Formats: sequence, C-alpha cells, structure tokens
Amino acid sequence: MIIKRETTAFELGGKLIGLLQNELLKPEKPCIGPVILNFRDPSYSAETGGYRPVEISINQSGEVEYITEFTYFGIQPFAELGKSSDFDFSERRFQNEYRVYPITEHGVESYYRLWEQNFCSYIEMGVFDVKVSVEENCYV
Repeated sequence: MIIKRETTAFELGGKLIGLLQNELLKPEKPCIGPVILNFRDPSYSAETGGYRPVEISINQSGEVEYITEFTYFGIQPFAELGKSSDFDFSERRFQNEYRVYPITEHGVESYYRLWEQNFCSYIEMGVFDVKVSVEENCYV
C-alpha cells in the first residue's frame, strides 16, 4: 500500500509518511486493505506519564482517515484514556480536550505541524511499540 500525503485539509509531512510506510512493510505479507497503526509507549501510565498513545487509520486507497492521540484523564484509580487530539480528515474536523473545530480552522494546521514533528521524533527515538491491525482479507 502506498500512503498518500494529501488529505481533505492539508498535506501530511513526507517524513511521517515515510515512517508509516516503513511500519507497513514490516508484516510478512503486504496489505492492500485498510489498516490501523497503534503506537504505544509500554511505560506510559496515569501516574508517571510518558509518551502518549497514538492511533492512525489508513483506508484501502492509502488515505489517512484520522490521527488520534490519547491521554489519561482523572487520577488513579479512576483515570481513563481519552482523546486529547484528534485530526479526523475523513470528517474534516479537529477535536481537542475542549471542543470540536473544522479541520480548516485557523491554527489547526500549525498545531498539526508541531504535533507531527514531535511524533516523528518519538518514532525515531524508538519509544513506541507499534502494532499494525489489518482486516483478515486485506492481504495480497
């Protein structure tokens, strides 16, 4: 699968696309259907923090549908993971902890660029365990 840089709002960075493409090459068989990539810091917790989990969905056409970052809300023992930043390109909206905006709203792309730069650095540092989830029938 070739991941497309274009979204319904703005173009994704080439570095991110390359890093995601590398993750898709790791499974034994290439996938031609939709995939979800989950990036998890095994030591991340509500008590000690760490690198926040991220989920990225790519449809069968190679388009990034959404990028969602999660964080813990509340204190232990009642803390729960929830969305902290959600770039939903398929629905053309951005959601943070406080409200939902059109993804084309002034400032969203700037915030995304900063988020993407940090996320790429974290991937390169090797802080995440990565899981690629695919539909059963998506293999070539």
